[in-house]
Amino acid sequence: MSREVKLLTFMPPQFAGLVRACEQANTPLACAFLERYAEVMNDVGDAEQVAVTKRSEARDFAALDILIEVMISDAVAGKLIDIGGLTQAMNTKGGKARVLGLERKPKRVRTLREVMNGTVTPIKGAP
Repeated sequence: MSREVKLLTFMPPQFAGLVRACEQANTPLACAFLERYAEVMNDVGDAEQVAVTKRSEARDFAALDILIEVMISDAVAGKLIDIGGLTQAMNTKGGKARVLGLERKPKRVRTLREVMNGTVTPIKGAP
């Protein structure tokens, strides 16, 4: 049985990798991506001890961060944007943040019940 499609035995140049492609490009977008990626990797930990999959998540997180910023900038400038795409990018970025351990932790606040069960200082009436 012969194949109509030939299998690739080499990596095409367009799949060289986003980080390497940005290192070779001198565009403002490539510089912004590299800066964000470096910041994320700094937050994640030592780049040489981070697993390959975590580095890939960091790369995706940095790309999503820039994509979201561009979309919001367009919205502020009065351009039409895809709200569904923006929402999906924000949700995906949140998931990537959880995987990387960068998610925001909610601050513990007392509930009204906890406050009312404690000692309450009565409010003094007006003179």
